[in-house]
Amino acid sequence: MEARIKELEEENARLTQERGHIQAGLAQLQNSLAAVGLSFSAPDTALTSGTSNTTERAHLSETAIINKAQDAGDGTPQSKQVYSHVDPDAVQAIRLIMAHNDESTLHKDKWRISTDPLRVLLSQVGKCTTPKIMDAMKAMKTELDEHHQKHGLGQRHNRTHGGADKIASIISLNQG
Repeated sequence: MEARIKELEEENARLTQERGHIQAGLAQLQNSLAAVGLSFSAPDTALTSGTSNTTERAHLSETAIINKAQDAGDGTPQSKQVYSHVDPDAVQAIRLIMAHNDESTLHKDKWRISTDPLRVLLSQVGKCTTPKIMDAMKAMKTELDEHHQKHGLGQRHNRTHGGADKIASIISLNQG
């Protein structure tokens, strides 16, 4: 029993030292980000609360949000969220649909952002796996909910398009 206690104390000391190194690295990263006008913040607690799976909680806690100040064109900086630990093509596909919806004047021309249209867009770059899509949608849940509410896009809205594959003729993930 004493040998096990000693082993655990040694592991605790090692982990404490490792945590110190990680915290120092994080502080260095935060300073580097600040030097180029970026800031780092912890993920939404809404992402991790109510999650019972420890592995999923750990993954979600790594989904940090980096806010980058951007000029709104009128001289005022705006914050745009960039999601780390999420497939950038999935985030780009979501952003492209959002931009399309923001530019569209007719409600029938807008798309609700869901797995089917995202799968179609991501297939253009060979990344149409559901886990990548779900990770991006989880990370951007608040932003997606606000976008859907802003445009009045209910869960059945995309039925007006006659199939998710039609989004590929409107939006190309390869364009940028």
